[in-house]
Amino acid sequence: MDCSLNGDCAKEGDACVCDAGWKGKRCDLLDVKITPDTAGYRNESFASWGGNIIYEDGKYHLFVAQFVNECPLGLWGLASSIVRTQSDSYLGPFEYQETVVSAFSHNPTIRKSPYDGKFYLFMIGAGDSEDPPDCREDSVALGEVLEESSIHVSRADSVHGPWSKPKAVTFSNTSTYLCNGWTNPSPHFMPDGSVYLAFQAGSCGDPHHDTGGMVGLAYATAWDQPFALTSPDPVTPKNWDPIHPVCWAGVDEDPFLWLDSRGFHILTHGICPSGLRQAHYKFSEDGITWRTSMLQTYHYEVAYEGGGRHFFARMERPQIVFKEYDENTGLAGEPVALVNGVCGLGVGKNRSDYECVFDQLTGMTWTLVRPLGE
Repeated sequence: MDCSLNGDCAKEGDACVCDAGWKGKRCDLLDVKITPDTAGYRNESFASWGGNIIYEDGKYHLFVAQFVNECPLGLWGLASSIVRTQSDSYLGPFEYQETVVSAFSHNPTIRKSPYDGKFYLFMIGAGDSEDPPDCREDSVALGEVLEESSIHVSRADSVHGPWSKPKAVTFSNTSTYLCNGWTNPSPHFMPDGSVYLAFQAGSCGDPHHDTGGMVGLAYATAWDQPFALTSPDPVTPKNWDPIHPVCWAGVDEDPFLWLDSRGFHILTHGICPSGLRQAHYKFSEDGITWRTSMLQTYHYEVAYEGGGRHFFARMERPQIVFKEYDENTGLAGEPVALVNGVCGLGVGKNRSDYECVFDQLTGMTWTLVRPLGE
């Protein structure tokens, strides 16, 4: 635990010997490397906002949130769909292949179950919007989002589909801080077919956290059974940061969960005290008692192989690409890349620019993949 479940204590001195992909005195910093100029997924016509990569049939498949009708991030709650892109490398560049779930659907995470070998796509929404906005028309109001989101899951025998109709995920219990507004799912499948699920939720009874800025962990005996909280407490305590003990916007969002031979791990994007420079890492031996690193787990400045550097104003939706998952145990292997939704510095003073609809450096939002040290 002194090495954040990412390394072993050194035989001498107060330091850790970190596993591949991690660095730092306590192994709580991702070892992000220089990035190929073409890494990730950029579509000149359609903005995207993060996704999850899986290797199958000799290809890397990035399931990513992409906005319809040239809409921006500010309309994610109405205009987001889920598409499958493909590349020969986990770094990309990825190219669009097909739309998997139509609007509204968002924040995809795909997993292959070691129990039945099927593919499971967890998401927000069910893809059943009848009339998504068309942002090619001037009358569309930016900044509008869906008021209530819900977690759904779809199943297929192949990454190429066909995918089942998205089924709503239910919970058998709640708590004060994990009470409503369930969203942003991240599953981990076990060999017996059971599933752990990290998710974001809103609070009941505490007005400081009604925005939904808490992350919890739940467990179900099967993907289509109700999930039960492993603990009534969120993975990050309300006052975990002594510098900012009260957070009006919540603490965490965008959880990414994995289990390996050392224990449970979660990456989140933090929303306390602001949306900038808030990459959080937390870890647990049992999935009940968690620790949160006080450090910035990954940085927002990207160094490119071509020599350029760029600082992104927002770098959210963190997801890790692993070299493999053990087919017998379901545990994650070596981490090899980090995926984020990114955008540069906005222009102007309205909310749409804060949401990084467009900016003078990189254009629309897109999805970045960066290699980790091996």
